[in-house]
Amino acid sequence: MSQHHSLGFTRLHSLSFTRLGVFFALTFAWIAVVESRPCAAQCRNCGPRHHRSYQPCPSCPGCRAFSQSTGDWDSSAAPTDAMGDEFGEGMLTEDADLAPAPVAPVDSLAASSFGAPAAGYGAVPSMIGDFFGMGYNYAAFNGATATPAGGDRILKRGENYNPFPVDRVFFNYNHFHNALVNTQGGDENLNRYTFGVEKTFFSGQWSAELRVPFAGTIDAVQDAASADADATEFGNLSLAIKALLIRRQCFALAGGLGIVFPTGDDSAVVDSTRNNGGPAITEIIFENESLHLQPFIGMYHAPTSNLFHQFLVQADFDASGSDVIVPPGSILSLGGSFSTLNEVSTLNSQALLFLDYSVGYWLFRNRCTGYVSGLAPMIELHYTTTMEDLDLGSFAGRGIFVEDLRRDVLNLTAGMFFEIGSLSSLKVATVVPLKDDRDRVFDAEFGLQYVRRF
Repeated sequence: MSQHHSLGFTRLHSLSFTRLGVFFALTFAWIAVVESRPCAAQCRNCGPRHHRSYQPCPSCPGCRAFSQSTGDWDSSAAPTDAMGDEFGEGMLTEDADLAPAPVAPVDSLAASSFGAPAAGYGAVPSMIGDFFGMGYNYAAFNGATATPAGGDRILKRGENYNPFPVDRVFFNYNHFHNALVNTQGGDENLNRYTFGVEKTFFSGQWSAELRVPFAGTIDAVQDAASADADATEFGNLSLAIKALLIRRQCFALAGGLGIVFPTGDDSAVVDSTRNNGGPAITEIIFENESLHLQPFIGMYHAPTSNLFHQFLVQADFDASGSDVIVPPGSILSLGGSFSTLNEVSTLNSQALLFLDYSVGYWLFRNRCTGYVSGLAPMIELHYTTTMEDLDLGSFAGRGIFVEDLRRDVLNLTAGMFFEIGSLSSLKVATVVPLKDDRDRVFDAEFGLQYVRRF
């Protein structure tokens, strides 16, 4: 990289972090000024599971338990059935004496501003996310995207992420507009479908999560002579272990490690026109062999009964690399079409750093309804940066790959969180890139996320 480019990237990094600093400073200033009531008072004055700012529901065990604990309960109007265990799912507090004796302790870490259901603090709205995996592009084929695992081989923890260990199943749908490039230089969309399950253990303080992605995308085998190569591709499985590290009245901190396994297909570019009607000649093979390690740490904070926000830091490291092969007869070979040997180089994907911030506000909550029991708009800012230059191995300087691919991606996510009954939720969101050129990896994104706790 030239000195001019190095200085340019230094200024770009400086500008990105300056903008992030201003954003976070303004956000926390707004929290301090507009929502200035102390956290402990909010936790003590709001209901543990239902109706933080509403009249208690006589038929609800959670409302009844909280009202009894504060001395506001009219026992003559209350049903006589047993209380059940819902009160223990109420709020972030360590004051177990707030609850009456028959009720579970309130330090079970349900989120104070959410009114968690029978699944504990799983009712905390998860972060929406924004990410589309960044990888390699072929300079030799009109900037076409290399498509191991469908061109979307890295998953990010910030997609439908909850800092609390949760028992849940979930489904994510993401449509990325103009996220890929075909061999003719045209833009292609990608539709990602992710099925997941998370299960807690060690008394709910830890969890294991499995994600299984599919993508409607460019075929793993692309023809250099044609752009008509769409397919449904199986992606890379992801497993994550998460632990709750710190819990306070309205604050929690969790961390863990994600692993992305190379279960998707290898990719290749072939040319069907070079063999006089015979089998297509393989020009290059990009094997899907990289094992990605993803340490992360996430914070949740609810300064008031309605306001909540989260912050997530994650890194992604390619721990094994993937072999890229230029076979004999390829136009990319050093010996041209007369070559007789494979050229092989192991390439490691760039290490990435993710900074994700999400803030939301409950417009209403009513757990006694059977349909939409809560509604909260959410706004998120997502920053992704490459921490090293692109690894090109022995292919550097040969015009095979687009080589200058340091990126600083900044995306804005806006969505709506719908809580459905006491165990389900649905998020609808859109993502808008805030930067251009190489720092813009798609033109727009639309997403749906459904969660069912158990």
